[in-house]
Amino acid sequence: MKTTTKASGKTTIFANAPEHRELARRAVRQSLVLLKNNQQLLPLAPNSRVLIAGDGADNIAKQAGGWSVSWQGTDNTNADFPNATSIYQGLRQQIIAAGGSAELSVDGHFEEKPDVAIVVIGEEPYAEWYGDIQRLEYQYGNKQDLALLQRLQTQGIPVVTVFLTGRPLWVNKELNASDAFVAAWLPGSEGQGIADVLLRDAKGNIQYDFSGTLSFSWPKYDDQFLLNVHDDDYQPLFAYGYGLTYADAVELEPLHEKTSPAPEPETGTGVALFVRNLAEGLRWQLNDGSADKVATTASSAVSADGRSLSMQSVNLAYQEDGRKFVWNSQQQPAVASLQYSMPQPFSVLQVSGEPDSAQWLQMSIRLDQAPTAAVQLELLCQQQDCARSESLLPLLAGLERGQWVRMAWPLYCDAAAASGSAASQAPDKVEDLLRIRAGGTFSLAIAELALVHSPAESALFQACK
Repeated sequence: MKTTTKASGKTTIFANAPEHRELARRAVRQSLVLLKNNQQLLPLAPNSRVLIAGDGADNIAKQAGGWSVSWQGTDNTNADFPNATSIYQGLRQQIIAAGGSAELSVDGHFEEKPDVAIVVIGEEPYAEWYGDIQRLEYQYGNKQDLALLQRLQTQGIPVVTVFLTGRPLWVNKELNASDAFVAAWLPGSEGQGIADVLLRDAKGNIQYDFSGTLSFSWPKYDDQFLLNVHDDDYQPLFAYGYGLTYADAVELEPLHEKTSPAPEPETGTGVALFVRNLAEGLRWQLNDGSADKVATTASSAVSADGRSLSMQSVNLAYQEDGRKFVWNSQQQPAVASLQYSMPQPFSVLQVSGEPDSAQWLQMSIRLDQAPTAAVQLELLCQQQDCARSESLLPLLAGLERGQWVRMAWPLYCDAAAASGSAASQAPDKVEDLLRIRAGGTFSLAIAELALVHSPAESALFQACK
């Protein structure tokens, strides 16, 4: 924005000031880092037939990342960024002006074979700990972007990858599937800045050279969580300060693609359900007893009737890593559930694959308002049948309000479980991992939900009776 103050003392605000946009565009140009440019593919002739692919190509929300229009930067569209330019739009403007053609195809399919493909990929927007990852490998377990790059490569199409990210990730496989690779970070609103560097001008001259260099070391291996200059064993793929220019005729040799084994879960950790955020495939459900049930993965919600049950985010150890449920159900009990989006076989609850490997539900709870009616805990439910159901009133009566306490419950209580043998009576399918059913007024916060084989030493055990 541009502001001017008149003699009258009134301040006028001018949005979309040209000089501000030009400054932002220059910042994009100067921050790009060229990591690979085999056969000196870049810069590209703008009068070429260019395929622009990848789900980041025409996605300003992905360019902006978190802390943009919304905290996490999710659920935004290009319309939420008025006057901004996507990477595709910036490329297309210059390509068309030079007499070339630009085809946008997110999945990389095309009508006429292009001379070159510019593929824009990268991380989904995130902010703070919501973006925490356990592995350095980009898209570990779901290599859809790699498949796109490899498909284009096998068709004999030169591939330029533009990578959107806020941090260094292990991308050896994606680098191997690219002829040129550009770390574009989070360029924000001015997608034209990328076109300024990747494309020559209409006369074939270089518009702007790469000038950005790495402000951190780039990992060579997918387990290099500690990688700093002056380390005794400093082996980066790209060292601190690395960055090619168009004058550099550097050929990057094929990189190793070996992925290290997944780390074994620590004792007491098991299968995370809601530890700082929801595990994939899980959601919260608020049921006021009517036919309309509210299912969500968001941090807050209210039951369909607008009063019987609400959920909001609270903090235990991290920002918004807990959920507080408030009951105000006068007619009939309301139910807060942690459920699978689709019913799952009981085997998904097992930590190590052994029949009795995950026998405890562990979570932290905080009593905020004592109940005025019955409160029931139900575990491993399929429709109306649950493997375990018990009153929470005796437990709640002994808790101090406002204090977090870690608890652990056996998942089910039958003769086999009580004797420590295999889970012979486990349900075939699980719809709801956890239900808390309460009437009247009541408030309880929960956090750190996990299925464990060995509960933490600090946990209070609620044994089978």
